[in-house]
Amino acid sequence: MFKLSSKYISNVFIVIKFLRDSNIRSKQSEIERAYERIFSIQSINTNTPDNDVPIKPRIIFNDKKKQLMVSQESSQLTLRFDSGVPQSNQFETVKKYITLMVQGTSEFIDKDSLLETSLVAIMNYPSKESSQCLNSYIFSNFIKAKQLGSIESASFKVAYKTDDSLFVNIEISTYEIRKGEIKPKIEQQYINLIDLPVVETGLQVKLDINNRPQIGSVLPGSSDLIVSRFESLVLNEINNYLTVE
Repeated sequence: MFKLSSKYISNVFIVIKFLRDSNIRSKQSEIERAYERIFSIQSINTNTPDNDVPIKPRIIFNDKKKQLMVSQESSQLTLRFDSGVPQSNQFETVKKYITLMVQGTSEFIDKDSLLETSLVAIMNYPSKESSQCLNSYIFSNFIKAKQLGSIESASFKVAYKTDDSLFVNIEISTYEIRKGEIKPKIEQQYINLIDLPVVETGLQVKLDINNRPQIGSVLPGSSDLIVSRFESLVLNEINNYLTVE
């Protein structure tokens, strides 16, 4: 049905949450200095009013393979990977940027205001099977319930609290990737995404590892612990959830 060796990490999100800072928009220069080891480009100020929804981005950095958004309550770095990038390189990249994110955020947010650090990774396992077949696989392997008809959609989610005071969330579902050529036109055009051809389907595993249990007393080296757990899950433990057919 699918091969464990075919998996690839498509996206990684590093999120650092902190107590609301209503003046974050005015700290643009300070934030650019704090994250200069991640982005050497000028940021964009969205000019969102300070009294607007706090989760809306106020400061944005963007390049081809990564994006960083700073709101009044969090700083989120998105890393995008190509399917051919070796996992060893991906682990080193994640370790590098989670360290730089923690260091950078602490330069414009007081230590006592920092709440939690999260690492979210999306892993794809390509398959030639249909979406219905893959959903049936999830249902038969992870859901113990009476089948009332044909399986059209299924997902599995579980959350753990580990002995080293981390939350580990694992979610398994299916995915489709659609691609198509969009020809430039002068007049306005509308694109129905469902009409674009499917170029890849498979199982998708979402990992969310965070130190939320440590809020109020974050342990030293907590971000290193998150990366270590992430590497262990990707290389070994996730395989225990998936059966090769």
